[in-house]
Amino acid sequence: MELMLQNYVFPLLNSPLGYLRARSCWVLHSFSPLRFHNELVLRNAVELVKQDLVADKEMPVKVEAAIALQTLVSNQEQGLRFTHMHGRAHVHTQM
Repeated sequence: MELMLQNYVFPLLNSPLGYLRARSCWVLHSFSPLRFHNELVLRNAVELVKQDLVADKEMPVKVEAAIALQTLVSNQEQGLRFTHMHGRAHVHTQM
């Protein structure tokens, strides 16, 4: 399952089409209860979703990214650790 996410969902998180970015976040939200065996894949998922949450200009993308990030963090033990790695840097650059 992780390979499918890496090959087909992760690239669409950077799509020029907002609809595809939002749907990609939704897919990650839908698959978040599955256990990630590769920590690097989970880290990439969290980073890409955080990027959409912080930097995207489309509100539907931000909403779907927030939901996806919440479910990734609550369903994956390591997920919370990845959200804190660069959290302060994002807060300071946004102010």
